[in-house]
Amino acid sequence: MSKEVKKLYFVFSAFVVNIIAIPIIGVHAQELVAYIIFTLCVVLLPLYVLYSKDALASIGRVSNMPAHQSIVVWVIACLPTLTFGLLAIAIGVSIVAWVVYNVLIERQPEYSGAFLGLGLGPGLLCFGLLLLKSLWIKRKIV
Repeated sequence: MSKEVKKLYFVFSAFVVNIIAIPIIGVHAQELVAYIIFTLCVVLLPLYVLYSKDALASIGRVSNMPAHQSIVVWVIACLPTLTFGLLAIAIGVSIVAWVVYNVLIERQPEYSGAFLGLGLGPGLLCFGLLLLKSLWIKRKIV
């Protein structure tokens, strides 16, 4: 097992343990929940995203990894990319739908733009689709 995969397993385990610990510890020591959430959002989530990219790259390099292990690593490593891709698509579709609704159907008082008010909507939509597409593209690793 490569060093990148070991790091991914460690960070994923710590991530899951912290998520499970929030309701358990919150019942007894509510002030500690803020520290756990801080650790999740500021320390573990960025490490999880970075180590997942490294682990995905190491799957292509390591040829002696068993098939079942590479599938498990691929699933664990794809979770952040899948989450961010789906979130970007959802936000992009919401922005585009809001603009189209206000331009074509009924203008809401909160809406101040024109049809050019799409802003980041199409960009987020394309970014999310490209993120999801990148999960299934086989790359040659030199």
